[in-house]
Amino acid sequence: PDLAFLADATHERRVEPSRPAGFPIGPPVAATGAEPLEWALDDPEDLFAIDPETGQVRMAVDGAEVFEVLANGWFRRHGNLKTRYLSLVFNLTVRVTDAVGRDIDTVVSIRVTSDTRGEVALSTYAPQAGQALHASVLDPDGVLPESVRWQWEYDDGRWVDDGGGWFVPAWQAVEGATTNTFTPAADMAGSAFRAVARYADGLSGPGEQDKLAASASTDEIP
Repeated sequence: PDLAFLADATHERRVEPSRPAGFPIGPPVAATGAEPLEWALDDPEDLFAIDPETGQVRMAVDGAEVFEVLANGWFRRHGNLKTRYLSLVFNLTVRVTDAVGRDIDTVVSIRVTSDTRGEVALSTYAPQAGQALHASVLDPDGVLPESVRWQWEYDDGRWVDDGGGWFVPAWQAVEGATTNTFTPAADMAGSAFRAVARYADGLSGPGEQDKLAASASTDEIP
């Protein structure tokens, strides 16, 4: 077979600066050809690595060290390394070689960025008993539909200390309400609701499901 990278091999991959060394960054850089294939990554700074047998790109160092390397550059001149808007892009060359000695290169972009939060929207924020509420999640990096896990929560008016001296609503899970649709019962009058989504975005690594987003609170059911 011809030696070629698959269509999604060069899609930009994202990793957060909190990730440890060895953390997988997005899907493998997939290719086809005469097997076995062998992958190599050209990274002068040795911040990233690639599994030579699978093409999986990983952090070679802890994410914090990525910024240590750049401490004398742009961020020293323009701001704090801890800024929530932090975003760096590394364009790295990946080479794959097949069993008959052919090799091809592609450029893979890795964006090191603080988390981009998703948002959960509800069909209405003025719920009525017996009328269904619908939730949807949006994320700047996309959402993998099969990864989304839902939980509806209710607030009965109680407040709790969040441990930092602030009092917040005492949200509690609604038993069995684990889809994006929820219908409040008549005996839940006086409660407000929100939907919480846990999901993987379009740039997540294999098996990731580490993003969490919650809707704003509804009004209380009359």
